[in-house]
Amino acid sequence: MKKVMQIQSVVAEGPVIEAYYLDEKDASWSNSAVKAEDCVLSPAELKQLSPKESSVLEFGMRQARLLSSEWELPTVIVSVVSDLPVGHDKKAIGNAFRRSYRYDENKNQLFVRKERLEEPGAFLMVVLHAMAHIKVNAMEHDQAPEFVGAFYAGLKSVCIQLAKARSKVGDIPSVVSQLRSAAEGGSVSREDALESLVDLSV
Repeated sequence: MKKVMQIQSVVAEGPVIEAYYLDEKDASWSNSAVKAEDCVLSPAELKQLSPKESSVLEFGMRQARLLSSEWELPTVIVSVVSDLPVGHDKKAIGNAFRRSYRYDENKNQLFVRKERLEEPGAFLMVVLHAMAHIKVNAMEHDQAPEFVGAFYAGLKSVCIQLAKARSKVGDIPSVVSQLRSAAEGGSVSREDALESLVDLSV
């Protein structure tokens, strides 16, 4: 009789449905790598990135370093990978970008899919999203209040960065264009060129 009453109670309350948003591109990908280390782009492959992709990667790396410093985290290093390990997304339920990146806590290294470099805004958003999860030490559940708070705090910092960048050299396409021109001249590295063009201090 007790079980019948419990069943009736559940039916009366209605089914409990947990729905999680998954980014459109993430939904089209599957993690298929057997070994995580085999996915990291080699120095030779990194050299084959387009000037735009290299510039976007440098910007994302700087964003991660800035947030690491602001949040008093070990400096997070951003690396690019061709794939992610099988089953990794099962460890990040409720994460909208669980097939876009993986964080190795032991190495303080954030691995992001190379495809994300195609869109500067999307890459920076994925890095911000990952950093917020790193800050709260949990890769699951974007709805968690702790993550939401960290994400908005990070978004505020990134907006300040972009506002300073825009006031100094124009919008993001201008930053990427000027960065590419400066670095292709060969006199300075992309890192130095970015620092000269954009003030990323908060």
